[in-house]
Amino acid sequence: MIVTSERVRIIVIMIIVMVMVTSFCVHNQMFLQFIFKWTVEFNVGCYKVAKGYNYLDIKGEDSLQY
Repeated sequence: MIVTSERVRIIVIMIIVMVMVTSFCVHNQMFLQFIFKWTVEFNVGCYKVAKGYNYLDIKGEDSLQY
């Protein structure tokens, strides 16, 4: 009896969480798009910074050679 109630409680909690997440995603699509856009821009920014550092290193080596 106790095991069954525990299992049912876990299943109910999982269903509630799934419903909440689904409704949150549907109602806050703009919010999710904003997060996605920010993540992409952040990654692109990190990539550009890394490329910039590489470019500076290459320029530095070139200026040392000549």
